[in-house]
Amino acid sequence: MMWRHLKDALIEKRSKLGESQTLQQFSRDADEIENWIAEKLQLATEESYKDPANIQSKHQKHQAFEAELAANADRIQTVLANGANLIDKRQCAGSEEAVQRRLESIADQWEFLTQKTTEKSLKLKEANKQRTYIAAVKDLDFWLGEVESLLTSEDAGKDLASVQNLMKKHQLVEADIQHHEDRIKGKRTVEFY
Repeated sequence: MMWRHLKDALIEKRSKLGESQTLQQFSRDADEIENWIAEKLQLATEESYKDPANIQSKHQKHQAFEAELAANADRIQTVLANGANLIDKRQCAGSEEAVQRRLESIADQWEFLTQKTTEKSLKLKEANKQRTYIAAVKDLDFWLGEVESLLTSEDAGKDLASVQNLMKKHQLVEADIQHHEDRIKGKRTVEFY
């Protein structure tokens, strides 16, 4: 009888220790996830898109950041599933409500992080579009200045050879203008959102 009681106590103790280990493992994993999310949230909420310097590089870094979030989504879902499993199996040592609140907190933090990441992505894309547009307008403005200086030149040629040379230049300018016409019309119709 005493032997049986001792074995039962041993089995019960092992079960409680296993439950405690599982709960502690969940707690450690949840801590890691919460710290990771907090760290990533700082990056997701920084407003680097407001400074147009190196905006293309910032956009590329943000794309890598988005890939990192996507790569860790399963890890977060696993922690959430493990916590829910603890609650379902009543392995929380009486702290089911605390585990449930923790799960809700992690889910809310994750949703907030993904929302802020999406917002930043859109803002970086828009800033990159604006940078591209401004660069194209500057290039076009420079080209227009060159064409204008060629067209306002008073040189009408001194002899037949120089007149023929000027005619060839003029034909090249006309072809260049024709070539740039679509670009110019496109820049006039671009809208910013």
